[in-house]
Amino acid sequence: MKKILLSLKVLAVWVLIIVVSLEIFLWLYDPFHFHVQGRKIRLFPHQTTTVHHKYEAIRQEPLITTNNLGFQGRDYEKGADQFRIFAVGGSTTACDLIATPYTWPVALDSLVLQKHPQTWVNNAGFSGHTSFGHQILLEDILLGLQPDLILLLAGANDRGLSNISIKDTYIFKPDRKSDQYSWKGKIYFFFADNSKILGALINLKRASAARNNVWNYQGFFDTDSIQTIAPTPLAVRDSILQKYEAVFISEYKQRISRLVHTCLQNGVKPVLLSQPILYDTLADPVTGLNLAAIEVPFKMAEATGIQVEAVDGLTEKAVLDLHNRAVREVAMEKGVPFIDLAAKMPKGFAWFYDPIHFTEEGCKEVARIVYEELEAQNLLP
Repeated sequence: MKKILLSLKVLAVWVLIIVVSLEIFLWLYDPFHFHVQGRKIRLFPHQTTTVHHKYEAIRQEPLITTNNLGFQGRDYEKGADQFRIFAVGGSTTACDLIATPYTWPVALDSLVLQKHPQTWVNNAGFSGHTSFGHQILLEDILLGLQPDLILLLAGANDRGLSNISIKDTYIFKPDRKSDQYSWKGKIYFFFADNSKILGALINLKRASAARNNVWNYQGFFDTDSIQTIAPTPLAVRDSILQKYEAVFISEYKQRISRLVHTCLQNGVKPVLLSQPILYDTLADPVTGLNLAAIEVPFKMAEATGIQVEAVDGLTEKAVLDLHNRAVREVAMEKGVPFIDLAAKMPKGFAWFYDPIHFTEEGCKEVARIVYEELEAQNLLP
């Protein structure tokens, strides 16, 4: 028995040494650069990152650079007489695999400057962020920077997301009755906020859950090996849309409403954008491929109760259209500007390197559409 106890003590000491060593290592060298640590969004100012990818349709090894805030675009000048615009969204705003000068918010900044030299646009998009993350970014960081306009491009990462999980409630400011204020919650959230190991595990788990819930394509879409599929039967498509709407859309609409309310309450004008997708009834102008017939793995069988392995592109588009319709409805109900980017964006591989992410040419087109709409709706100074 004494030998067993001694062995356990030795094992516990070694485990402690390993954990502490790994914790120190991750504080000194962070290989992940996650933008969420516990209840905080982390920014990385003045950082240059070379991105490696396998897509032939876009520039190889693009440089992603951040400014003095940790966003992409021109440096922030505190106290400057500027009309400040932030573009908020997930990877379709961050434009992860596109060099910073060619991302659509930075391209928009260049267009706006030509006629509105006092206007300043920054790219505050973060890969993987959902409407939950947008809310935190808005409350914890952006409002303190005194923005005049927030461009919100949401929806892609909210597919398959209903309500926030109990373990994720720490990313919102809670009331005193929440789990955060139990003794267990205090311990958990203390380590979530301060431990690099736990923070990394939470983020990796969240990323895995996201991949299981929705097909976001990045890193998994090869235009040379696209498979097509017969049209999804209308009865199946309608059933998917009905059940999907019942499970996910009401909560999504509430989250968008909350974002708008937060902006308006703080004197910021929100501009809502619909999320484009490659799939359409058209054929790709270059390859002639029927975009409606592209095979899409169906990741929401459990949530909808519909057991199919794959659907056609048109069905995938229809799912995203439910989110876009909710965004449009919020804009109408709240009386805020709406830009139907999904309808105005051309469809084809010249503008998309996968079904939701834009090529450099696509970013130019997004910037042009948004700029023209801002001008037409008299939203620029």
